[in-house]
Amino acid sequence: MGPAVATDEAVKQLIAAGMDCARLNFSHGTHAAHAETAARIRAAAKDARRHIAILADLCGPKMRVGRFADNSVELVPDTRFVLTSREVIGSAKEVSITYKTLPQEVSKGDVILLDDGLLKLRVDEVRDQDIHCIVEVGGELSNNKGMNVPGATLNAPALTDKDRTDLAFAVETLGVDYVALSFVRRPEDVLEARALARDVPLIAKIEKPEAIDCLEAIIDAADGAMIARGDLGVEVGPEKVPLIQKRIINEVKERGKVVITATQMLDSMIRNPRPTRAEAADVANAVLDGTDAVMLSGESASGKYPIESVRMMNAIITEVESEWIEAADRAAKDPQHVGQWGFATAAARAAAFLSFVLPLRAIVVFTSDGRSAALLSGHRPRAMIVGVADNARLANRMALEWGVVPKVRATQSEDLADVLKVSIDLVTEDKLCASGDAFALVAGWPVSGHTNTVKLHRLA
Repeated sequence: MGPAVATDEAVKQLIAAGMDCARLNFSHGTHAAHAETAARIRAAAKDARRHIAILADLCGPKMRVGRFADNSVELVPDTRFVLTSREVIGSAKEVSITYKTLPQEVSKGDVILLDDGLLKLRVDEVRDQDIHCIVEVGGELSNNKGMNVPGATLNAPALTDKDRTDLAFAVETLGVDYVALSFVRRPEDVLEARALARDVPLIAKIEKPEAIDCLEAIIDAADGAMIARGDLGVEVGPEKVPLIQKRIINEVKERGKVVITATQMLDSMIRNPRPTRAEAADVANAVLDGTDAVMLSGESASGKYPIESVRMMNAIITEVESEWIEAADRAAKDPQHVGQWGFATAAARAAAFLSFVLPLRAIVVFTSDGRSAALLSGHRPRAMIVGVADNARLANRMALEWGVVPKVRATQSEDLADVLKVSIDLVTEDKLCASGDAFALVAGWPVSGHTNTVKLHRLA
């Protein structure tokens, strides 16, 4: 979300175009502005009779240059340039940096990248608060551009004081459905944030090389992961990102958690009404890899074509998934994909398998914590997943998961026949199924128990 979609009508159009989750970027904007945006999203979702998740994306310890006297300077290759923790007005010779301990954490020979890696400096020497560099790749450097130091071990905490304040505000005041944690390097970073996030699911942003080294432990500690390909590509090199993306998606999906693929997916639509063919293929490949969600950033926040970007992304997803059925059929029936089975896993897999061999319109799954819907989502059934929660908060969270249409219905009955009646009422009232359509019901028996039952039903 951003200034390009900061009206009630724009948010309604985003939802109509296919948005399932809205990201509040706490690197920008005030608490008051985020509160206004969150209220706008909730109101538009209610009007559209949709459940839309809200994700609060924490800033993390961002490293940026300061401001210049003339807003920008031109860095010339083979000249010297100083990054300093002193407060100075930027010039062609030096500029302040926001990360004040950097002079103590870099050494001669280290590379410092500026502005998403477009400019490259190499440290020549460090004197007190000043980092003296040689410009290796020059160009224009403007106010507040970001910095990366690939290969260096930085001491910055994943949670800054600002992040703690923002997290408390997002959870307690806004009631967000997910929190994304920046600068994650180890599982302890996630555990520290979890103590503050209460029961709100945490998404670990994978953007640092250290996170790749302990990826499995981080995913185990988190409730999902975001592949933050911008910083990740600058840190490890763009050539490594595609295979890392596939690995992250596989590791997250094996654990039945949520994975988001992000950054520059339709970047050219910030300026143009249509994406490049390469961008369309990028979105398609993320879908084929098995991601739960693909994310727009500048395209929707500040671009010229925000609604069109969402509509285009949705069209690509729909086209790819409509042609993906044959491959999904083979994967579902492949014994090598069986893995470990418990009652809930068996019920979810059985329902998914039935969707490939029977003309099911929907799979209705009752869940008290979202786990059953997540398991079913992980098996990528051919039918829509109608995730039924007894509260709106859980329904909002399920909106981010692949293929899940969240609904709220309360049932306390221990009788499976009553649960079936609620299911029939739900799919007919919301016009998800029509007369003659078949659906599968996945529930616990008794209802308060674990998921263990799959029942088929055809509407009269």
